[in-house]
Amino acid sequence: MNIENVPNMVVLATDIAYFNGECQSCKYDLDFQGTSIDFVDITNTFHSECKDLFISCLWDDKPMNCCQHFNSIQTEFGRCFSMNNKQIEVKNPMYYIASSNQRKLGTLQLELSANSEAFLHSQEDVPYWNIEYDRRLSIPFGSSGSIHFSIVDVINDPDVSFTPPEVRKCRFPNELPENFLGYKHYSYSTCIINCRIEAQLEICNCTSHLAPVEFKPRYCDLDGLKCLTKYYGILKKLKVPGFNETGLNCDCLSSCVEPDYNIVARKTSESENEVKSGSVKFILSNQPYEIVTRQVARTTLDLVVAMGNCFGLGFGVADFTTQLSQLYERHSSELQLLVANFRKRNSELRKERYV
Repeated sequence: MNIENVPNMVVLATDIAYFNGECQSCKYDLDFQGTSIDFVDITNTFHSECKDLFISCLWDDKPMNCCQHFNSIQTEFGRCFSMNNKQIEVKNPMYYIASSNQRKLGTLQLELSANSEAFLHSQEDVPYWNIEYDRRLSIPFGSSGSIHFSIVDVINDPDVSFTPPEVRKCRFPNELPENFLGYKHYSYSTCIINCRIEAQLEICNCTSHLAPVEFKPRYCDLDGLKCLTKYYGILKKLKVPGFNETGLNCDCLSSCVEPDYNIVARKTSESENEVKSGSVKFILSNQPYEIVTRQVARTTLDLVVAMGNCFGLGFGVADFTTQLSQLYERHSSELQLLVANFRKRNSELRKERYV
């Protein structure tokens, strides 16, 4: 390889490893002398292993084994490490939950050895490009940051699961759409990721090398990354309904079980001392005191009961009419004689009145 290409190669490798939807250095006309480039290998070389990234982890000021609880998961950012995530297969999963003690509401503190980005998400979610800004935190090496948050839990009545997703406007984790690859549970974020991959395949006939391994046969080469960069404006942003803007039009329902995260405070600061790490804290500000319950206003059973009442009323009227008809036929002669006598007597009374 030409030595003059080395600086450009370093920039290219960095753009590949931290691909964020565009690769500006892919436009360089580099001579690889027939050498094939494995983008996945380059990415793995740049991204840290768990044992190299985490210095220490504390839960409510008590040390915990970082790599026992933070497991690797493939995301649009590349390899991430997630805790309490149901998308990751673990033989004996251990979930950390907030204490019932009001004085210890739940604090997770991490010391990291490299520039990092931290995300707050639900158990079925994974970090993705369009995650809300206030639920992500960039931690440059030597700085610290924190997110104070509260949670509003969601509870679903059993009847909700019998209602079609299109009616209730949400999906449960086990309700995976067809041709849904890469993740075992449905969530809004995994739906957006799959929607973006489908759009990349349709436009460029390939997808990013940071996509789940199930799409490995369709990973882009250098020309493919150039195509993704060309259509960056369409592929990365989400189209907002009602606005005439470019972006992905993903028909993704929200999750039926995802809680609502309210960010109370969010801050980052540079350390005054020469700290050889980055620090991030996630702090639960208060015990959950609100619960949203999703209910079905009218169930199938309600419809059956209502139809039964209608049929009962119809049969009741029909039975009464039949009985009245039978009664008339049985006593018609007596009724006719009674009516004739009544008319005769009424006529006699009128004559007596005018005499």
